[in-house]
Amino acid sequence: MSDTKNILITGACGFIGHHVVDYLLRNTTHNIYIIDKLSYASFGLDRLREIGALDDKVKGRVHTYIYDLNSEIDCGFLKELQEIQWIIHLAAETHVDKSIVEPRHCIMNNVKSTLNLLECVRKLSNIEKVLYFSTDEVYGPVLKEGDLFTEYDRHNPTNPYSASKSAAEMICLAYANTFNIPVIICNAMNVFGERQHKEKFIPKCINNILQGDNVYIHSQPILKQNDKMELISGSRCYIFAKNIASAVNFILQYGAVGEKYNIQGKYELKNDDLCDMIAGWLERPVNKNYIDHDMNRPNYDIRYSIDGSKLFALGWNAEYDDIQELERVVKWTKENDKWM
Repeated sequence: MSDTKNILITGACGFIGHHVVDYLLRNTTHNIYIIDKLSYASFGLDRLREIGALDDKVKGRVHTYIYDLNSEIDCGFLKELQEIQWIIHLAAETHVDKSIVEPRHCIMNNVKSTLNLLECVRKLSNIEKVLYFSTDEVYGPVLKEGDLFTEYDRHNPTNPYSASKSAAEMICLAYANTFNIPVIICNAMNVFGERQHKEKFIPKCINNILQGDNVYIHSQPILKQNDKMELISGSRCYIFAKNIASAVNFILQYGAVGEKYNIQGKYELKNDDLCDMIAGWLERPVNKNYIDHDMNRPNYDIRYSIDGSKLFALGWNAEYDDIQELERVVKWTKENDKWM
């Protein structure tokens, strides 16, 4: 059996998607079929251009289709996808604040696009694996320090975005059980890397520090021993985008159909500590503004964390040190300010 696969990647013009494309082009001989609707977060085809995915040297390996998965995939397009063997479903609306402002748009997009893709899969005859890319946010906040969510802990989404990803996961499982679709689900933590949209925390932090603007730190009021309230920064676990791409490729190669895998990075950082680190690398002062209530982000989850030991036990290990790459990405973003 050939090691070369025909892989369909949805949302491949987006941030995580283009890193997956880049990894596969550099480390495999797979042929890549891209579906993207080119929403505001895609920056057109610019990310694919910058990584060389549209160059003549990979001509024949990369096939790009501009298509909105909120529309059913018709019979004409299906003919172009008949040789697909693996699918990576990354396409989604991912910004929590936007999902709170426009919950219907986020939920309908993420659920309907997944539903239409699965209906398409039912009509394709060569599909071996369908990887649904989800988030640690479906599990909800981790309230006790040191606790980690494992793959089959119950979902407790606390905003429309995480609810939409949880719902799409359940639809994938339903199609696996009802129609024998070969689904695998992975859940990842916060991802960073080159060419991330400026609405996300790290590029926003970089931009605000360089502009001398406030960096807003979502926090939780904690009663200290002196009976005074103190705002404690929220924290997140961060993982470099190329480590995510490596994990995605590994799961497709070695993951079992019907299983779920958490993709865990090594480092959990408090948001204010991360902000200080970024300011240090930029050699600029930072103005931190701690807030315990944000009308754009009500019921802010103070901490997420997942247990990736299942994937580690299968043999995957991160190829890059996340903190070293974080410093490099911060400096890269400063020099490549079109992405801010």
